[in-house]
Amino acid sequence: EFCKFSAETYSLYFCFDVMNSFERQFSQITSVARLGLQATHAMASVVGHNSVTMASEAIRSIFPNIVPVWGPHIPQPAKGTQWRQLSGQTLDEDSSTVEPLSTKSAVLFPCCANRVFGADTAGNSSEETESLVSLCKKSGVQLSVPPGIDGLCCGLAYDSRGLRSAARKARKEAVEVLSKASNDWSVPVVVDSVQCAYFFEQEGARVMDSATFARGHLIPRLAVQPLDQEVVLHTPCSASKMGISTALNALAQRCSSRPVISTGIACCGTAGDRGLRYPEVNLAAAIPLDSVYQRHPSAEAVTLSRTCCIGMNSTADVNEKSHSYRFDSLLTLLDRCSQPKEVNN
Repeated sequence: EFCKFSAETYSLYFCFDVMNSFERQFSQITSVARLGLQATHAMASVVGHNSVTMASEAIRSIFPNIVPVWGPHIPQPAKGTQWRQLSGQTLDEDSSTVEPLSTKSAVLFPCCANRVFGADTAGNSSEETESLVSLCKKSGVQLSVPPGIDGLCCGLAYDSRGLRSAARKARKEAVEVLSKASNDWSVPVVVDSVQCAYFFEQEGARVMDSATFARGHLIPRLAVQPLDQEVVLHTPCSASKMGISTALNALAQRCSSRPVISTGIACCGTAGDRGLRYPEVNLAAAIPLDSVYQRHPSAEAVTLSRTCCIGMNSTADVNEKSHSYRFDSLLTLLDRCSQPKEVNN
């Protein structure tokens, strides 16, 4: 027990040292993470996912709290093909207005999770930010991504590790960049992660989560054809804290002609990367989902958080009683169901 405690303590301080050393080079963290995903997927394609999973569990037993448990649910590295083309793009001076439904431009802040995690190996999930960009194109909404976005963070990645000072510094820096990019918040600033949007609000930033943005700025410009299929919706805990559960449910309902089904889960247990390092937390949280699956096995499963997607998908098919859902972004479902209106107002 003493050895286990010493290893956990060492690994915890090691994480602190790494995060602190990269405090001013956040872009290097996301770059290293994408390279790590690429290399591990390449290894898994040769030796198999089971072998890589066993190796990650062996390393994890020596250095707890550092190495995530690998599995086929871990996505490929993000490409960001569409949104990276928007970096540094200048918004039209006359394209913004204070009227929500007539706003034709917005500043996009892609969160670090969406900059790192792309589509999964089986093609069951997509890049959430790419779906948002696609929806904006269909709606005639011009997007701009601030230059140097890879070096910015809302601070949540630091805060979840207990690095409060670094978190405040990162969040303040990002808010300053977003304020400048949006001409002192004169155009909407949309954050593609509800967790990050919630964290930004703590700094007083006037940002919008992607669900609220889509409901107010995109839906009026889209022709949405609902699917004749059930939809199971997981509401991230940050969305509940922000009071936007209704907006998520309304978006999901636009995509289905049948009543939206709740997962009944208050929190998926991922909590940033904690679920990746402690998969038993996700498994415990997902227990109510197994009974939902028994009643609605053919439903589309969606949420509005990349990390929630990963956490929920990690609990699929772990035993004979487990659910078999493959969660994807609600924005991706909306993108599939929508086309541009003939006339954009």
